[in-house]
Amino acid sequence: MATRPDIFELSPSPIVMFRPHGTIEHANPAFCRMLGSPPQEVIGRNWWNLLDTQWMEPVIAAVRHLCECTFETLDFEVRLRGRNGERIWCQAGATLANAESEMLVFLSLTDVTEAAEMQRDLIERVSRLDRKLREDHIRAAVALRDSEERFRGLFEQAPIGMAVADLEGRFVQVNPAFARILGYRVDEILQLGWEELLEGNDAPGASVYKLVSLAQSVPSQSPALQADARFRRKDGQWIDVQWSLLIVRDSHGQPACQIGQIVNISRRKEDEKKLRHYATVLGQSNRDLQDFAYVASHDLQEPLRMVKSYIELLSRRYQGKLDADADQFISFALDGASRMQQLVAGLLAYARVGTQPNEVRTVSANASLEAALANLHVAIAESGARVSSDPLPRLEADGLLMTQLFQNLISNSIKFRSEEPPRVHVAARETPDGWEFRVSDNGIGLPEQYAPRAFQIFQRLHSQAKYPGAGLGLAICKRIVERHGGDIRVESEPGHGATVVFEIPSRETADVP
Repeated sequence: MATRPDIFELSPSPIVMFRPHGTIEHANPAFCRMLGSPPQEVIGRNWWNLLDTQWMEPVIAAVRHLCECTFETLDFEVRLRGRNGERIWCQAGATLANAESEMLVFLSLTDVTEAAEMQRDLIERVSRLDRKLREDHIRAAVALRDSEERFRGLFEQAPIGMAVADLEGRFVQVNPAFARILGYRVDEILQLGWEELLEGNDAPGASVYKLVSLAQSVPSQSPALQADARFRRKDGQWIDVQWSLLIVRDSHGQPACQIGQIVNISRRKEDEKKLRHYATVLGQSNRDLQDFAYVASHDLQEPLRMVKSYIELLSRRYQGKLDADADQFISFALDGASRMQQLVAGLLAYARVGTQPNEVRTVSANASLEAALANLHVAIAESGARVSSDPLPRLEADGLLMTQLFQNLISNSIKFRSEEPPRVHVAARETPDGWEFRVSDNGIGLPEQYAPRAFQIFQRLHSQAKYPGAGLGLAICKRIVERHGGDIRVESEPGHGATVVFEIPSRETADVP
């Protein structure tokens, strides 16, 4: 895989890349710092599990909308949960790219927790004061004055640009951050309005004007509306900003003024442009690598078959007729050819899982298990294995891949058996997101610290002589499960067997598009 460009690692903006089903592929240091988690706890997690519960459904809907409409970018608000449970409010900018024949969602985030808390605090204070006014005009007037003084302090010290404008868009009050972002003094910018800052702008400016009209028409309890826009600084340069607008209404529900907020996202836009280029290059690189693995492994089979057949011929004709060294050399060559055939066959199977399209339909997991057991009939009989199962569900999946998944897992249990005959049990339970399967055995098990390595390609935890194989069986299982949008893991202790747990989500939760 290509090395990520420095802009990804060095960007001050939190950036995360995840697959549509939620698995996080990359996260830069800024994102990890924002969550308060080290990278190893972030990479591989499910993005949707980082969301505050009440925000999961609207964010999934937003990403689905992005994928269906193929917009270049989509901005929305999201609330995350940090490592210690704290809530983090963010403005998110999403874009898409293809990688490994699937879409990647690239999210650039801006932490606006302080601003969000400030806005909620302001709305809460205004609401509370309105109730007090109805009860006691004099007491409410005093409270309003105190609140205005507190708000003025918050307004002046806010790190994001804030402006109060009349209904015509002329500025009534701006904070220092607003003037600083646009390169003006506060007294200079009070002579202007939205129109001067957007004068001569094209589509982004037009969208802001539409947003002003829309904001005035929405109900009073609606949240602030947002759009990306380009604002012109005093020096004539254009900057990209995230623009939010809230219409404040009077006691009769009529629009009274506008409260706008701007955050300079020029650097984020530039980062997104570079990341889109990186994603395109990375996606093409991965596709080329997949094609190469498939073609190379396929084309290598015939010459390997010929090499092995001639070595076998040498072994049959000359075994014992030459010296001991020659017999040993022939044995080594035959063993090496056999292992190379296993590796090539495994690589071809691994590449085929990633290149062939999923044929998802309603299938019986019981039927897939029975097909796998039929394929393993000889191995089961020779090992004395006994495979049992609970009633398994019907689910939305690729039937052939499910058969291959069960076959690889049961074959793995038979291979890594203990001194007792293998005992394998398959169980399933329904979850809110789909189905969780558990394949348990009484084999040799493995230490907990080696569990993540078991699913990596060509990773072996035992010697070739004791447990022959290509080291691709569980890697293929992982790829099959991920193609269905799920996760896979192993629970084990040495000498106490192992349980492989994998999840097949329902189609609604597995694929965002």
